[in-house]
Amino acid sequence: MTTPGPETGRIWGRRRTAKRERLAAGGRYADGKMIDPKASGLVLESVIHPGDKVSPAVRLMPELGITATVEMPPGHILTTIRARETPAITSMAIDDVGTVAALFRARKASEP
Repeated sequence: MTTPGPETGRIWGRRRTAKRERLAAGGRYADGKMIDPKASGLVLESVIHPGDKVSPAVRLMPELGITATVEMPPGHILTTIRARETPAITSMAIDDVGTVAALFRARKASEP
């Protein structure tokens, strides 16, 4: 039942509906059950929404004094999530900026 009840206004199939929507969003990048590794970042970005419980550790980073993060290849999926969840932290992927630029930006982010 996905319609609100007359007394409570509750939608009983909310989780099921959200799951179907996320599967459909991620399924755009799939060929059957296979996902092209190059599209893995797009898949995660389409199925992970702000506030999901994927990132409690990411949200804790500012409290731990972390000012910058660098993600090593392959990919930059976590960098995208980290940048969205904690904009105060400088997040970069080596794939995007290169090693020297990443070190320079990380050092600059740690300066007072």
